[in-house]
Amino acid sequence: MHAEKTFAANAVAAADSVDVLFEASGVLAVLKPAGLATQAVAGIDSMEARVRRLLQVRCGEDYLGIPHRLDRCVSGVMLFATTRRAARQLARQFERRQIEKRYLAMVQLPVVGPLPKAGDVWVDLLAKVPDEARGVVTTASDPHGKEARTRVASVSRQDAAVVLELAPETGRMHQLRLQASARGMPMVGDRLYGSTQPLQGGVVTTDERQEEIALAAISIGYTDPGIPGDRQSQVRREVIAWPWWAKPRGEPGEASG
Repeated sequence: MHAEKTFAANAVAAADSVDVLFEASGVLAVLKPAGLATQAVAGIDSMEARVRRLLQVRCGEDYLGIPHRLDRCVSGVMLFATTRRAARQLARQFERRQIEKRYLAMVQLPVVGPLPKAGDVWVDLLAKVPDEARGVVTTASDPHGKEARTRVASVSRQDAAVVLELAPETGRMHQLRLQASARGMPMVGDRLYGSTQPLQGGVVTTDERQEEIALAAISIGYTDPGIPGDRQSQVRREVIAWPWWAKPRGEPGEASG
């Protein structure tokens, strides 16, 4: 009996720890904190485990689809599917690149070279390092290289760093982190890709892969699956969340460039 009470208490606590941003038509948008894995083996805390417990506590639901993921060290908006229909439609949208994602990154000032400007498009070939959880920018001669494209949506200054709003057009492993680092602007706190500045106030661990970095998924736009059989209900939705380490849009003193 004691074990059952403990399990129930833990489930409720985990459910309470899920920050639900929006929910409709089998799509659940949540705010993933940095330092928490999207998925993990049984018994290890993860965003998936928390959302599953939320659904169980709330209404006994047992289906959960995971159409996309965020790195452990990244925070921001994540979409889950609570019906198979929503999971299929979201998966199709991701495959067809119909999902619009925006990220906010605070990067170190480049030692040399100009700052990026809004409208720039970063194009690189990226490859995963064999047997390691990291990637590299490679060349056309590398058969494992895959094209990565990212559009710079906005540029602003914040204290001694630069804040970039980035819109990836492809979804390669560590794409934004690699592309920024390759241009001499590693993301603040991202020691894996060359940062020498810690993210003050962020999650700190002994494993550099798990430390919080200044990269957040601030917006995701998708087509709502709608009500089965009713195409009129399929509308475009956007879910937005702002990271704690960045000034909100429009705050005095924030200059675009």
